[in-house]
Amino acid sequence: MDVKMKGMLLERLRDDLVSDLIAAEYTSEEDSGLPGGLVSAMFDSLGMSSGDVFGEIFFMPDPDEDAEVSYFICAMLIADDLENADMEALNKAVSKLNHTSPVGVFYVDYEGGRLLYKLGVPLPSEIKEDDLYEEMNIVIGNALSIVDPALDELMGIVERV
Repeated sequence: MDVKMKGMLLERLRDDLVSDLIAAEYTSEEDSGLPGGLVSAMFDSLGMSSGDVFGEIFFMPDPDEDAEVSYFICAMLIADDLENADMEALNKAVSKLNHTSPVGVFYVDYEGGRLLYKLGVPLPSEIKEDDLYEEMNIVIGNALSIVDPALDELMGIVERV
């Protein structure tokens, strides 16, 4: 799959998110350093408390130009300040969620003080553009469907004083 098509699909994704009233921006390949660029989006109204989750959506660099798959990533920042978090409870909750989650992974970035969720999926390089776009949307929908029900529990732990 060529980089130009990745960029066009990411720009299309940004446009569709914006038309769905989701704040989203596209950053070019030049500025992001990622093949095709990057879409940043603020997904709101997640969880019972209607929390916001910042997402970054992009393709990883292919290992070579003949790669049979490209890896599509949807990464979500759940919290970026774990200073007051009950880390023992947070680690237990993340471990439990990862054990029961069918895809993706929740993780604590201790160095950056962040709680994240990441779903990466290999997509065939030889696929029709519309089929690829549909797969991209499925990945994002899956990530949101896993983060949404977990958000309140995780934020409750993160916000403990």
